Amino acid sequence: MCEKHVSRRFYLFLGLSYPNARDAQAGYRAGRITQAQLQAIESAIRAGKCPPWNTPLGGAIGIHGGGTKRDWTLGCIAVDDAHIELLYMLVPVGCPVQITP
Repeated sequence: MCEKHVSRRFYLFLGLSYPNARDAQAGYRAGRITQAQLQAIESAIRAGKCPPWNTPLGGAIGIHGGGTKRDWTLGCIAVDDAHIELLYMLVPVGCPVQITP
């Protein structure tokens, strides 16, 4: 996880480090991002910061509040507000997050 912040839309937001270096390298090889974008992503990850979220690979993916009553996110994971409060309190920035199906 590369950041956390209060959000008017999502209540609390835990930003995930996407695209990661492997995704960025694959995107570069496929011609989807430039070498400068690849370097910016890799540099941010090395520095422990969120990678740029404005490349053709996308970004701004996270775990956030707002509920699970409907499928309404665009790639994020929505949880009930009580659950995001607990995660927000317990999980520090920099904590590895693995999402599996």
